[in-house]
Amino acid sequence: MTFFSSIRSVFSKYATFSGRAGRPEFWWWTLFEYVTRGLLGAIYSVIMFDMIAPIIASGATDDAAFDQIMAAVFNPAYFVLLAWSLAILLPSLAVAVRRLHDTGRSGWFVLLTFLPFVGTILMIVFMVAPSDPKSNAWGALPQSK
Repeated sequence: MTFFSSIRSVFSKYATFSGRAGRPEFWWWTLFEYVTRGLLGAIYSVIMFDMIAPIIASGATDDAAFDQIMAAVFNPAYFVLLAWSLAILLPSLAVAVRRLHDTGRSGWFVLLTFLPFVGTILMIVFMVAPSDPKSNAWGALPQSK
């Protein structure tokens, strides 16, 4: 499975939590997710810094300066980043659940991400694990293996 075919696949299964997703589909999607959010985050940061730097340099500490800083923090780029993050939340969860299914695990293991550090390490271990070579409770081996 190529980079673009995996992105198409994840978006076409936007909220599909059943079935299986092979390693290429999951990891290409993860790369896409991190790169797009990283680029949007960088754009947001540059805009915010450009708006805040003069305020900080002036040494202003009054309410007007605070209002200007808040306007800088919540600039339009922030809402673009927020909208994008919310738009890819469901497909990201869905592909993670399908990837867990591919390794023979319940999708409920995705809740491990709420455990700081340990949960993240376990999820990485689960996600790099090889696919279950046979059909399992969630279907046949995906073609993208």
